[in-house]
Amino acid sequence: HRVSKVEDIPVQASGVYRYMNKDEVIYIGRGMIRQRASLPERSEWEFDRIEYSLLDGEKAQMYWEDWWIDWHEKRYGKKPTHNRVRGFQRRSES
Repeated sequence: HRVSKVEDIPVQASGVYRYMNKDEVIYIGRGMIRQRASLPERSEWEFDRIEYSLLDGEKAQMYWEDWWIDWHEKRYGKKPTHNRVRGFQRRSES
């Protein structure tokens, strides 16, 4: 799914998401998408869309959030701008 306004995200939408500014990924996250997008600290972020996938269950969300952050680091040599910490680390790679 892809939206340009937080208000267009269904209230109960849960899964993994990424904030995009032009073609740059600036944040990858997981959880209740609209609630997380409404956090005060995110009101200052410059983005033109949020892309998201609906996923049930915290385990699947943690897996895919970590997978996408890892993919971004391998491709660009760094985490997205607003991902200061990795979050979940896959146990199989520890």
